[in-house]
Amino acid sequence: MSSNVRTPPVALEPAKSAAALLGFIVGYVLLGILCLQLQSAQSGVTPIWLPSGLALAFAYWFGLRYLLAIFPAMLMLALYAQVPPLAAVIAAFGAALEAAIPIMLFRRYDVVGLGGMRNMLLYVLMGPIIGPVFSASFGLAAMATQTTLTIDA
Repeated sequence: MSSNVRTPPVALEPAKSAAALLGFIVGYVLLGILCLQLQSAQSGVTPIWLPSGLALAFAYWFGLRYLLAIFPAMLMLALYAQVPPLAAVIAAFGAALEAAIPIMLFRRYDVVGLGGMRNMLLYVLMGPIIGPVFSASFGLAAMATQTTLTIDA
């Protein structure tokens, strides 16, 4: 049987589901701390965000419900990076959408694995391009809550 994104996500027993959820939160926070080591002068802004890949993998394997764990993970990262909680919640919405939108598009357009040119092109368009647009948009909105943005002409 081939792996199909339309098949239901992996169902876990409640104890294993709780352990997976906790592992996701811990992994997200640790990867976030690692990436925040590269942050710019603006607190919480980094050129690489590895937790996105972890979120995409968890949503793909276990279902979109695991993306709710991004919220407590982002609040922990906000404490670490000294970012206001409101900005963290806004950024968490963007991070959740960054993983959820590609998964929903994979299912909608029957992207099954990376076999064939069509699936490879759709995967590249949906995962690393469309998803981050949501995260970047919400990240910009989050930054706007903590500072006044100015654009020099």
